[in-house]
Amino acid sequence: MITKIKHVRDFRSFNGWVWPHDLPLFRHVNLVYGINGTGKSTLASLLQQAALDQDWSSGLEIDVTAASGSSRVVSTASDPLWRDVRVFNRKYVEANLQFEEQAGSTAAPLLVLGEQRVEAEIERTRIDKRLADIAEQLPVLKKEQKSIRTQLETLATDRARLIVQEIGAVGGRYAPRSYNATKVRQSVKSGIEASSTQADITKELSLARSSSKPEIGALIATQFSFAEIARQAQEAIRESAVSNALADLQDPAHSRWAQDGVELHKDRDTCIFCASDISPERRQALAEHFDTSLLRLQNKIASLQRELDQKGLAAKQAVAALPRSGDLFEMHKEGYEGAVEQIRAVLKRYLASVDALAAVLEKKHESLLTSSSDVISLDVTDLSLADVSLIITQHNATASDFEKQRVAA
Repeated sequence: MITKIKHVRDFRSFNGWVWPHDLPLFRHVNLVYGINGTGKSTLASLLQQAALDQDWSSGLEIDVTAASGSSRVVSTASDPLWRDVRVFNRKYVEANLQFEEQAGSTAAPLLVLGEQRVEAEIERTRIDKRLADIAEQLPVLKKEQKSIRTQLETLATDRARLIVQEIGAVGGRYAPRSYNATKVRQSVKSGIEASSTQADITKELSLARSSSKPEIGALIATQFSFAEIARQAQEAIRESAVSNALADLQDPAHSRWAQDGVELHKDRDTCIFCASDISPERRQALAEHFDTSLLRLQNKIASLQRELDQKGLAAKQAVAALPRSGDLFEMHKEGYEGAVEQIRAVLKRYLASVDALAAVLEKKHESLLTSSSDVISLDVTDLSLADVSLIITQHNATASDFEKQRVAA
């Protein structure tokens, strides 16, 4: 005889149900009563379906007393008790009785009185059908729930392992054997704010993995330009020296040779090369050929050439002296390498423009007595290392406070 239903874990409206301490035990004959929806039919269905619940999803536990007076607890579908349990409820009638006026086995009520009672009976029938459908779906849904829980547990374990691999070296809450699946589940339950962009996350993850690095010296110069030299060169090619030109010195090579000779022979009366006399008339003719306007223009061109050479050399040396990308933190490395590559491309064009302007000045140096209306056209006259300088500044800011930033990341 069933004397007590000790516990029902999960069956329809019975969830975590336990036998009240003040409820009398069952006897040979018992009356269970209550208003609609309080669980009378559910109790009957629970006992009726117990033998069919192979997974024992209800978690039913009942006390049974034999005729000999011995007691035991029944908590499995295979217990022999269920062979002796008979439940004569509506489901039993529908399954075992057939009425002539019906094509199926569902038995209709013999008599229903009152309009309200009819409506209630219709509603009860609808609810019973819904409950039956739910009871049929419940085992499948519970299996799905169990499968999902297993998947979630596996995912949490994998995520915890990955996090420890990625940033476990930081220590603290992410240290190995400290951060686990439980911590992942807690983080998910408490809510995770996706306030950072993917770029920020990548940067912080890179910082967390990094080792400390020393600061890098700031660049001495970040801007290089020969635009002013190009402007002055444009003015210079439009100038011409005013002099009484000698016909035999029209050749630039001869003119330079003779000009150097004038200086060498200023205190001599004979030519070092041919030993001929140098007449006063020849000295006067040479002086008029190489007058002050020519010397001034010569000096101007020479000065521009020197400045231009210095500009090209300074830019080339500055780019060659840039720090190696390996000296920077990983999170700055990609941006730095891209900036350096861009600078080297501009430097190539910058130096090509320097060479082009140098050729223009050399041409002018050989034709000081003529002017030119040509317009000097150059590709690049400016080179900036500002982008690289900014990244070095960012690296130094990280290096100066590395440990604090690493833990924060």
